[in-house]
Amino acid sequence: MKLTDVAFTYQDRTVAGRQGPTALNGVTLEVRPGEKVGLIGANGTGKSTLLRIMAGTLQPTHGACDPGDGSRALLSLTAGFDPELSGGHNVVMHGILSGLSRDDAIGRIHVVAAAAGLGDAIDRRLATYSAGMRARLCFWTAINLNADLMLVDEVLSVGDAAFRRKSQDALMDVMTGDRAVVIASHNLGFLSGLCERAVWLEGGRIKADGAAADVIGAYREAGAAKPPEPETPSLAPRRKLVVCGVPGSGAGTLAELLSACPRLVAAYDVETNLHLYREPAKAGDLAPDCQVIQVFRDPSRVALCCDTQTGGSGWQQAIAEWNAGLRGALRIRAAIGARFVPVSYERVFGPRRHSSWQGLMRRLELPAQQTDAVRSVLDHALERVRQAREVPNEIAQHVRENADYATYGRIQSLVI
Repeated sequence: MKLTDVAFTYQDRTVAGRQGPTALNGVTLEVRPGEKVGLIGANGTGKSTLLRIMAGTLQPTHGACDPGDGSRALLSLTAGFDPELSGGHNVVMHGILSGLSRDDAIGRIHVVAAAAGLGDAIDRRLATYSAGMRARLCFWTAINLNADLMLVDEVLSVGDAAFRRKSQDALMDVMTGDRAVVIASHNLGFLSGLCERAVWLEGGRIKADGAAADVIGAYREAGAAKPPEPETPSLAPRRKLVVCGVPGSGAGTLAELLSACPRLVAAYDVETNLHLYREPAKAGDLAPDCQVIQVFRDPSRVALCCDTQTGGSGWQQAIAEWNAGLRGALRIRAAIGARFVPVSYERVFGPRRHSSWQGLMRRLELPAQQTDAVRSVLDHALERVRQAREVPNEIAQHVRENADYATYGRIQSLVI
């Protein structure tokens, strides 16, 4: 793997022709077969963007990335999975994108499910997974590929204690094996013990590249020399958020987006509360500081999504649940008032998604700064919208005749 003068600038699509932030600038780097490289630097210095370019999921805006002849696998708990697909479908999609044949990709489903301890949940939509289940699926899907170059994006500090122990054991096997590894982590002790080389990113550029002990030592000294940043009391607490929405509405995608915000990591429970709309009276039992975020989507798209997931048998039931979800939303709002935050899928994940994200963050009284992970989720969702197939006439007619557009209009006047 060789990168030459690589730069990457995100696009700001809220204003035509305006460039977004530059994540990388002039990065030249070579990773040799079997080499173990630690990637260090503060949050926002471009580590995740660099790994995605090396994995081929992002293309540099300048420079060249030569992947060589070997296979690559990106191990990241925030990228590349579709919450509206089942766990098994995501395993297959990930395998095919990584170069496996369809049969080989399908053959991995039960292996990954067993390693991740998911059992029959592998057939459920990813949107219904808890944060821990999702972490296990993402981790074992990537590490099971046995790629020549493993790219690891900060996975040592997530999940419960059992998952951390098991994942660290698996990573130890990778780090002591023959594969090349580039691993981004804030666990400097882990990196210094297993990496012979470290690369320090600062401001999107390589500040130091050399022996792990020397680079990590310099990084520690630089960090110790800086005065600690003052804590902002208004941002310190992590409020409880509940994400809900009918099947096909994109609640899983919204939950993924919120989890990419540093202030909201693990601050919501998708598995327990995704279907809160079915029992809206429970909203009154929530903690006084808890907010409910419900996502709404055009009924034709909800019907089409459910039609795709069930092989052509779920769109009529989808519209019935969509109608029930609207009525439930009004009852939730009556129960908790301003703590109910209705969100439009088309606004948050459409062409003006970046400005809608800022509006949502203002509504939640949080910083609107976008991390690499936030931009990745937003852009990936828009790409899925663009690639979606047309709504068949039969479904479109059923929606026109049966969707409760009157209530939908009331909700639309409130949404972000």
